[in-house]
Amino acid sequence: MEHLTVKEVAELKGCSERYIKQICKDGKIQTELQPHPQNKQPCYMIPVSALPEDLQAKYYRQKRTEAGVLPEKNNIEPEEKTAFKYRLKGIQKAFEEFSEAERTEIKFWTDLLTQWQSERSERKDKTEFDKLFVAHQKYLNPDLEISTDILYRKYSAYKNECYADLVDSRGGWNRGKSKLDDDSIIWQNFMNIYLEQSEPKISKCYRMVCAFVAEEYPELVEEIPSEVCFRRKIKTIPFAVLEYSHNGEKALHDHCTPYANRRKDNVYANDGWVMDNYTFDVIVRQDNNSEKTRRLYITTVLDVKSNVA
Repeated sequence: MEHLTVKEVAELKGCSERYIKQICKDGKIQTELQPHPQNKQPCYMIPVSALPEDLQAKYYRQKRTEAGVLPEKNNIEPEEKTAFKYRLKGIQKAFEEFSEAERTEIKFWTDLLTQWQSERSERKDKTEFDKLFVAHQKYLNPDLEISTDILYRKYSAYKNECYADLVDSRGGWNRGKSKLDDDSIIWQNFMNIYLEQSEPKISKCYRMVCAFVAEEYPELVEEIPSEVCFRRKIKTIPFAVLEYSHNGEKALHDHCTPYANRRKDNVYANDGWVMDNYTFDVIVRQDNNSEKTRRLYITTVLDVKSNVA
């Protein structure tokens, strides 16, 4: 349980310390006698939960500002829920539910992420800067567990207000990373690369997508699933889309457009003929001594009933 001194409550309420001490003596507010945080002398310590709701809300707003977290949203749900776009086990909960130690850690990461984004915006090679930033932080804080993956994950949690994931915890980071939404930035970028007429290999497309997301959307890096997931997703692309993108409009017309089967029940031999002409890509001379040339062509005639040429 979190406690405040008489001075802190007086500043929060905007009154004198004498008034707060008096209501503590009169038992009008819940108090506990504890050693003072500074001089260790017995003094009144007031639980935050004993304050009126408006003062509690004011206190936690101040704490949110000090921690550098985003403003609190209305109608926040206290129960666990998956954060929008945050594929990991993102948990959104009210800021006052965190302990003092957890809020300190949240403030550390929000300050670090703000510094990272501020310096990163001025660099051209952003992914290379991320590596340098991580190495510098390891030098400044040898005990800090940090890597580019951790940095991207923490930033994603911060952007989606999943502050529980800014607090140190172990395990579960890869859970749920097996789905690709059709309208997601990751999948759309992959499609732009994969559907090129040069038909690049899936592994190459995957590497290019990872590099693009790390450069432009570092908060989404932790959402990138494995290459196997992309291979499964490719199987859901309609054949007509693949045929048009890789082989062109003629291939789409020949293999994907609707056609009708001709019925031959009332057709007899020699009733109808189909003709076609084809010019070869060959130029020949009329004879060995002639300078005149011509291109060869062939004309075929097909009986509709018997398919005999």
